[in-house]
Amino acid sequence: MKPRSLVSIVNWNGTAATNACLAGIAKLPTESQPDVVVADNNSKTDRFKIEPGLRESLNSIEIVHNDRNLGFAGGHNPNIRRAKQEGYDYIFLLNPDTEIIDPKMFQELASALEANPGSLGANPIILRNLDPNIIWYGGGELSLKTSHASHLQVGQSETTPAGTQKVSFVTGCCLAISLKRAELSQLLLSEDYFVYWEDTDWSARATKAGFDLLYIPKAKLLHHVSDTLGVRSPIYIYYNIRNHFLFIRKNIRIIYWPLGWLQIAYITLKYKLNILVRYDRARLKALKGLWWGWMDGISNHRGQLRRKL
Repeated sequence: MKPRSLVSIVNWNGTAATNACLAGIAKLPTESQPDVVVADNNSKTDRFKIEPGLRESLNSIEIVHNDRNLGFAGGHNPNIRRAKQEGYDYIFLLNPDTEIIDPKMFQELASALEANPGSLGANPIILRNLDPNIIWYGGGELSLKTSHASHLQVGQSETTPAGTQKVSFVTGCCLAISLKRAELSQLLLSEDYFVYWEDTDWSARATKAGFDLLYIPKAKLLHHVSDTLGVRSPIYIYYNIRNHFLFIRKNIRIIYWPLGWLQIAYITLKYKLNILVRYDRARLKALKGLWWGWMDGISNHRGQLRRKL
């Protein structure tokens, strides 16, 4: 019997990108298309609307309009619950700024999970749109001592794909999850983070529960990465610092917390140097994001940022 698969996409003010992502799915043969749910996170400037004619090219699509911005995890979790309850075999969490370039990607990810009974999640190789031969994610590594999480092979040229590899970190950019191998509580993302670090937390919890995480280089995806390298928004800086503190508190043994704090201090130094060199008008806001990331991280603030940066 053909496995049942659901794709979950969370949109926020990105109608054009989400429609482009859906168009890639629509090009797949009907019999190999997964079902799709798009959750619009209360977009204010660009409320999601599907392009005319695109709906008819998709095997199954549902659009959900949330009445508030639920964040990354809050957008995906209802779809994970639904897929689990309705007996789907797999769910694919897919970023809207990705492009399907491999017609067998979903099939390859599901097959790899099926062939590895101890696995829970899997990623494809993810390539940069600026140069489709250059790797953005080629496997991932997470230390539960230092709290350091990283993509492997970043910036390297794609080579002949190797076989399935076990990794310790999977990115939420395109995450395939085997729904029937774990309880719902293990499948869901933590909504404490709001945005960023949810996939790191999910990887840590899956690993500690005894599951394997897989990197499947035979499966390919294109990621539309910003070409403004080195410059991060104040919001990104805030959540990356604050949620790093949260991740340590939730997942790292207390004896290793000082190693995690050193990691945050190192990242903070890099941000400060980057802000001074690369930022102009947004310099003050970026520094405020850094400051409040530390303050809210130390005070264990969770969920969405409520103050204005």
